[in-house]
Amino acid sequence: MQNQESLDLLKLFQDTGHRAFLFADRLANAIFGTRWNPLYHLGTMAFFFFYIVLGSGIYIYIFYDTSVVDAYKSVEYLTHDQWYLGGVMRSLHRYASDAMIITMTLHLLRGFFSNRYRGARWYSWTTGIPMLWLVFAIGIVGYWLVWDKMGQLIAVRTSEWIDWLPIIAEPTARNFLTNTSITDLFFRLLVVTHIGLPLMLLGVMLLHVNRLNYAKINPPAGLAIGASLALLALSLIKPALSHEAADLSTLPTQINLDWFYLFIYPLMDLWSMGGVWALVAAGTLLLVLLPWMPPKPREPVAVVYPDDCSGCNLCVEDCPYEAIRLRGRSGSEGGGRYQHLPIAVVEENKCVSCGICTGSCPSSTPFRHADKLQTGIDMPHKNIQSLHAATREGLDKLSGKAKILVYGCDHGFDLRKLMGPEIAVVSLPCTGALPPSFIAYALRNGADGVFLTGCRSGDCFHRLGNDWVDQRVTYQRKPYLKRSVPSERVGRYWAAESDHKQLVSAIESFRQSLQDLPHATAEDETQQQPPAKPGDQGMKASRYLGQAFWYLLFIALIGYFATSPSYTFMQPDQALIKLAFNHSGKLKQPCREFTAEELASKPKHMRIKFDCPRERSPVYVVMEVDGKRVFEKTIAPSGLSKDLPSPLYERIPLPAGEYRLHLGMRDHVDTKGFDYEFEGPIMLKPSQILVIGFDPDRKEFTFE
Repeated sequence: MQNQESLDLLKLFQDTGHRAFLFADRLANAIFGTRWNPLYHLGTMAFFFFYIVLGSGIYIYIFYDTSVVDAYKSVEYLTHDQWYLGGVMRSLHRYASDAMIITMTLHLLRGFFSNRYRGARWYSWTTGIPMLWLVFAIGIVGYWLVWDKMGQLIAVRTSEWIDWLPIIAEPTARNFLTNTSITDLFFRLLVVTHIGLPLMLLGVMLLHVNRLNYAKINPPAGLAIGASLALLALSLIKPALSHEAADLSTLPTQINLDWFYLFIYPLMDLWSMGGVWALVAAGTLLLVLLPWMPPKPREPVAVVYPDDCSGCNLCVEDCPYEAIRLRGRSGSEGGGRYQHLPIAVVEENKCVSCGICTGSCPSSTPFRHADKLQTGIDMPHKNIQSLHAATREGLDKLSGKAKILVYGCDHGFDLRKLMGPEIAVVSLPCTGALPPSFIAYALRNGADGVFLTGCRSGDCFHRLGNDWVDQRVTYQRKPYLKRSVPSERVGRYWAAESDHKQLVSAIESFRQSLQDLPHATAEDETQQQPPAKPGDQGMKASRYLGQAFWYLLFIALIGYFATSPSYTFMQPDQALIKLAFNHSGKLKQPCREFTAEELASKPKHMRIKFDCPRERSPVYVVMEVDGKRVFEKTIAPSGLSKDLPSPLYERIPLPAGEYRLHLGMRDHVDTKGFDYEFEGPIMLKPSQILVIGFDPDRKEFTFE
C-alpha cells in the first residue's frame, strides 16, 4: 500500500513535468518541425557542443603558457590581441561548455519526467551520472587555468571544500597561501588534468549510448549549423573576459560567476562545507537509486519460439536497445525446417518489453492457418494471439459508413477517448509492435480504414517505434505492408497526450476521405494533395523568424547567466586572516630507558637503549583580537598512530583596520599556559589576506 502511494506521488510529479515538456515540444515543432526540434535532440546536441569545446580547446592550448607568471598573460593575449580568432575561440569554448550543461540537464529531466529511466534503461541513466560529475570537474579546472581572481577563488574554495573530508590528513588549501607557493608544475598538472578528463568523458559518453541500437551522436545538420551560428554571434557580441590577475595576498570580492558551473560556490559561503557535501552526496545517491525507487515489478521480456524463428535477423536490426542477437542453434532447440539456421536470442537484462521485435517478425501474421497463432518472437503478456483477439473484437464493434480501426501505443494518446460506433481502438506497448500484416487483415475483415497513432514523431517512448512503422507502411523497411493495400485507407498521426484536438481532427479528416473514396476519380485523388498556397511562403518565413527568435533566447540565457548576476564573496572593506601551519606536538609520554635485564631478554638486533612512545600531544591554539577570543581549537595529531603533525587551516574574516593581536599555542599536554606566544599590533588593509604561520626552528609565529 505504501509502495503504491509512493508510485502515485512519483507519477503525479512526473506527469506535471512531462506536460511542461509536451507544451514546449509543441511550440518547438511549430517553429522547427519535428525533424529539427532541439528538444528531441538534447543528447546529440550535448555531443555536438562537446565537439565545439574540444576543437576550440585544442586551439587555445596551442597559445597557452603553462607557467605561473605567463598563464594569465597568454589568455589575455588570446582575448585582446588575437580577438578575431583566439578571442572568438575562447568565447566559443566557454559558451559551448555552458550550452552542454543546459542540454545535459534538460536531457536528464526529460528522461525522468517521461519515465524513461527504469527497468533495462537503468544502464543509460546511471552512466549519465558520472558524465555530469566529469563535465563540472572539467569546467572548474578550466577556470583555474585562467588564473584570474575567479580562478583564485575557485582554487582556494575547492581545496577548502575537499579538506573538509576527514580522509584528508594535510589541508590542500595550504598550497594556495601565498603567491610563492604556486609553481609552474602545478599549472602543468592542471593542463594534464584538463586534457585527460575530457578523454575520460568521451569514453563515458560512448558507454552511455552503448546499449542503444542506431544511437545518434550527431544532431541534424540544420540544427548544428543554427546552434553554431548562434554561439558565434554570442562570442562576437559578448566576448568571454577575465577578471584581474590572481593575487593570493588579496581577497577576490565581487565575482562575475558562471552560474552554470559555479553555482555551488556561493552555497559554501551561505552554508557550511559539510552542508554542501551533504547536498552533493545526497543528490548523487538519489540520481543513482532513482531507477529502483520505489521498486517496480519487471514486465516479462520477449520470448523466442524456435520452431517459428527463421533467423532472418529483422528483430535484431529493429530492436532499439540491442537486446537481441543471433547465434547458432543447438540440437535441443529444434526448429523443424529452420534447424540449420541461426536463432534469435534475447538478452533479458537489456529488454524493455516494447514488443517491436514482434512487429518485425515475418511470421507475425494473422493469415496463418493454425489453431493458435504463434510467431518467431513474442511478448508473453501481450502476445500475437491477444493482438489478434483484440483486433477481432474491435472489428466486430464497428458500424457506420466509415469504419475505422485505430492502432496506438500505451504511452501516447489515451485511445479510449476516441472510441465510438465508427471507431474501435487497439493499444500496444508500442505501435512498432504492430505487424504490418494486421493492417491488411483489418481491411479485409470489415474495416474501411486503419489509422495508426502513438507518441509524437521524434519522441517515441521506445525510441524507434513510430519510425519503423512509417518505414514499413511506405515500403522502406521489412516487413513491408502488402502493396495490395490501398495507401489511402491507411492514415497516420503521431500524437502525445495533450494533442487531443489535433488527433481527433486528423481522424475526422481521414474518415471524410474514406467516405469520399468510392466517388473519387483518379484525377480527384491527385488533387487531394493541393499545390502550395500563397500563404505557405509566409508560413515558411514565419518559421525562420521563429527559429531566429529561439536562438536569440538561447544565447541570451547563456550570455546572461555565464557572468550574471555577480556575487560578492567578501565586502571590499573586509580582510582575512588565515591561520595555517603544521606543527608537531611533543611526545605525549617521555622516553624510558630499558633496564639491563630488559635488554638482555631481547634479541641482539632489537636491543635499543630507549623505549619512546610514538603518540604526540595535541596542539592547542588560541587567537584573541582586541582582547576578544575569536578562535580556539585543539588539533589532534594526524596519522593512524597519532604520531604526525597537527594540521591547522582556519579562515578568520575581520573588517579592515588596526588591531591588538594575541596568539598562544601549547604543544604538550602537561603545559598549563602557552609554550609559544605573540602579542602586538597588526594593520589589516581592505581586501588583504594575512597568513599567520609558525616557524619551528625559530619557535615563533610568522606573518605574510
